[in-house]
Amino acid sequence: MSKFKKWLKRITFYEIILGMTATLKHLLHYRTVTFQYPHERQVLPDNYCGLLALLRYDDGTEKCVGCDLCEAGDRFRSEKSA
Repeated sequence: MSKFKKWLKRITFYEIILGMTATLKHLLHYRTVTFQYPHERQVLPDNYCGLLALLRYDDGTEKCVGCDLCEAGDRFRSEKSA
């Protein structure tokens, strides 16, 4: 890059202008991302089952991180079968 272009970018605050343009684009084309849960429901795909399961690697060892969600899932499964 030539010295003139570097000098011109430094004088005109090129990076600040680029950042402000991105900010203005976001402000002008803003759309909400969150759902207001009790009033708005998120559309779930047809193949969603919401089942807790303890996954295993190919060699049979458990993929456990110690979150204790498997206990909650076992409790719900036992209530359904009873």
